[in-house]
This record gives sequence, C-alpha cells and structure tokens, in this order.
Amino acid sequence: MATRKAELHGHQILILDDEPDIVEEVVDLLDCAGYRCLGAGTAAQALALFRDNPGIDMLILDFDLQDSQGPRVLEQMQALAGGERLFEAITISGRAGKDEVIDVLRSGFADFHTKPLNPELLLASLEKLAGRLEERVRNRQRVIQAESRLDVLTESLKSLASDAKKAINYVNTSSRPAKGEAPMDSGGAKAPEDPLANPFFAKLSLRQLDVVKLIGKGLSNYQIACKLGISEHTVKLYVSQSLRLTGLSNRTQLALKSSPRRRVNQDL
Repeated sequence: MATRKAELHGHQILILDDEPDIVEEVVDLLDCAGYRCLGAGTAAQALALFRDNPGIDMLILDFDLQDSQGPRVLEQMQALAGGERLFEAITISGRAGKDEVIDVLRSGFADFHTKPLNPELLLASLEKLAGRLEERVRNRQRVIQAESRLDVLTESLKSLASDAKKAINYVNTSSRPAKGEAPMDSGGAKAPEDPLANPFFAKLSLRQLDVVKLIGKGLSNYQIACKLGISEHTVKLYVSQSLRLTGLSNRTQLALKSSPRRRVNQDL
C-alpha cells in the first residue's frame, strides 16, 4: 500500500452516491490508498464540490441517483470544466446488464464497477485512471510548448520578412541613380549609356542603326553583312547614308561615336 500512496499522491477524488454507507466505505478505502477524497450524497452537492475544488481530477459517480443520473452529472461537470480542466471518471451501479455497460461507455466514463464494490478492482482501475490522466496532462503540456515555439517562430519569420523588405527597399533606393546621373551596372560601376540613344543618331533608320551598332562593336563590313544577312555592298550603302545623315566624315568617326570605349576595327 505504501508504493501506491507514493504513486498516487496529488490526485483528488470526488465520490458521488446517494447511499451514505457506500460513500463512507469508498472514502475510507481511498484514504488508506493515498488519495485525497471528498464525498457527496446528491448531484447538487457533487457539482458544488467540483466547482469549488479545482484539484479534483478523478470522479466516482453513481450511475443511478435519486435526483439525477451519473451521465447527466458528468456532462454538467464537463461544462463546468470548459475544456481547460482535465479529469477522468468511472461509474458504479447496482445493475450490471449489457445495456448498462454500453450506456456507461457511451456516456464518457472510463470504467464501470458493480455494487458491492471489489476494493482491489476499484484501486486497480483508479491506478489506470491516474496513469491515463497524467498522460493527458503531459500531452497537453507538449501541445502548449509546441504552440509556444510556433508563436516564437512565427514572430521570428515576421521579423525576418520585415528586415528583408527594409533591406530590399534600401538597396533599391541606394542603387537608384540621382537625377542626371548614369545608372549603375551589376558590378557597381556606372553603366555606359547606349550611344545610339543619343539624339545625334535620331535621323537614322532602324537598319542603319543596326549597321552602326555593329560598327561600334568593331565588326568589318563583311562581318556585318553576314550578321545581318545582307550583302557587303548594302552594308557600305548604309554606312555611306549614315555618314551623310550624321555629318561624320569617315567610318572610324562613326565607330568612335557609336562605341567610344571600344577599340575600332577600321574597314579600309
């Protein structure tokens, strides 16, 4: 009995039966086993004790009461607990028919004992009930801890997202060129403007611009002809037209104007 007292310390049991002798008998038995007990003779008394003693976590309820039914009392106690308070319940009854057992299990009781009660079976049932209750408590603690970690993770992700947004805004703002300043390339240097966007070449046709752009890249007339799929004679014609429209005197000047940073292959 000493081992059982150590294992079950901390649990408090409420016994409800409309027969005072049975309440007294069960209370004495459970006191000796190390439980803290409270007894009630009516459903109203039991509900009041359950409400006023939050430490009650196991119930022994008579299935058939003069003023109520065990399942009805259990339902009322579940309503009082509101889903926050964990407890387990078994029922006792003077009837032991198959229908009664089925009704008990359907009502939410964990076990069923018939009168007169067998002390050893009742104690064994309560030990199982205590283990089941303790597992439920541990599971709830795990859920609470998991929810807490999830809350922390959620806040961390929100913070990271906010920091990332600020960083992106900062990069976009700092990398945007000031008014009148040339844009930056991917290496952080100022990207050269497209020389063909210069109004100097505004009079050229699209095809003439294609030829001038390739001249700026250092291609010869032959290479340009192959690149554009036209004859070399046509390339020379576009070059001549471009010189006339821009007012430049030779191909070299055209190449320098269209690509000032590149070495130009002169096509003599």
